Amino acid sequence: IMAVLTILRTQIQDVEEAAEFLVNAHLAKHSSQDFEDWASRGQEYLGGPDCPFCGQAIGGLDLVKAYRSYFNKAYTDLKRRVVALESQVALDLAESKIEAVVSAAATNTARIEAWKDHLNVTAPALDDIALSAALKQVREQLLALISVKRREPLESVSSQADADTAFVAIIGITHAIEAYNNAVQAVVTQIADFRKKLVAENTAVLVSEIRKLEAAQKRVLPDVITTVNEYRAAEAERERLDSEKTKTRQKLDALM
Repeated sequence: IMAVLTILRTQIQDVEEAAEFLVNAHLAKHSSQDFEDWASRGQEYLGGPDCPFCGQAIGGLDLVKAYRSYFNKAYTDLKRRVVALESQVALDLAESKIEAVVSAAATNTARIEAWKDHLNVTAPALDDIALSAALKQVREQLLALISVKRREPLESVSSQADADTAFVAIIGITHAIEAYNNAVQAVVTQIADFRKKLVAENTAVLVSEIRKLEAAQKRVLPDVITTVNEYRAAEAERERLDSEKTKTRQKLDALM
């Protein structure tokens, strides 16, 4: 933000007041907002005593002399920096920046949810709507100021209020993302601690405990209860028959 505001506030100090007044008066006669840029670029074609556009003599004209003072190298360089600044702001504050953050947050949520069966964890929320709105506000504000600077390159554009508004929005976005990252890191630490405990556990004992728990779980199923009852009844009948067989054998032995 500071780099953008610095360019917006840049003024050209070595333009003569008389030349500036004369050029501004001439520019005011033309309503096209691109006229100043057209006149500035036209200086590159003034290689002789005649106008390359209409062929009339321009030697000694005060307006042409004023152009040379007004549209000097510093002016041209500043115009180029402002044009480049517009593209840079549109790129750096593009909506795709927030979309990338939202995509990363969705991936984090999916990974954290996968641990819910083992840990009491909750994926932190990211207010993407608020972030997108804040970024759009700063982008449109700066692009509007840059548009003014393109039309009035010699003027200092943007006030302290403009700077404060942009800084507040950017700081808000930064803090929101930092808070989200800290919350994710806390969950990551919790998962890492849980995984360390898993490494320290005796696998054979855990497998045995799991089988016992699974057996106990199956034991209360209706089909299993019926089967167990049938088995117990059959076992009781087998024991009764064995007892009768023993008594019968004893009688036979006595008779023999």
